Amino acid sequence: MPITEPTKFNLSKVSGTAQKFIVRITDGTSVWLIGNFEGMFTDGATNRQVLPLVNQFSFGQSIDDIDKTASRATVNLHVINLPYKVVGSTHTRFSDEISNIIGLYADKPVAIYITADPNETSLANCLCIFNGVVRNMITYTTDTMAITLEDRGYLLDKLILTSKIKDCI
Repeated sequence: MPITEPTKFNLSKVSGTAQKFIVRITDGTSVWLIGNFEGMFTDGATNRQVLPLVNQFSFGQSIDDIDKTASRATVNLHVINLPYKVVGSTHTRFSDEISNIIGLYADKPVAIYITADPNETSLANCLCIFNGVVRNMITYTTDTMAITLEDRGYLLDKLILTSKIKDCI
């Protein structure tokens, strides 16, 4: 299914413009916005702080030419895990906050948005490039953590049209 760009996103694209990205994670009650910058964004009717915790993310998907199938798309998200919230003498790390959405409460929704407009402040005007779930936390230390996200939508083990892949024989 092709990605539909919000009108404001399409109008703001300029060649060579640096992109900001936002990862929206929820456990059903709390919502976290993390990204490669710090700022405030409107998420529906709520203003939320974007925490500058994401180092990088990478997409992966495998394709089997013989069976003409694709595996689920995954995203490897690398997050800074240093204390970012201090209340009194308590220092909270991101891994402390999201630990309940991994394991027993896995499959909680996550989305990745990008914007090319440095002044944009609304998720509704950003391009959603990934919708999926938190699959697991691969590793974490006091400094960093790696989280695997998995697409649970359109790329879920779909057959690829045979006209799109040449036969191997």
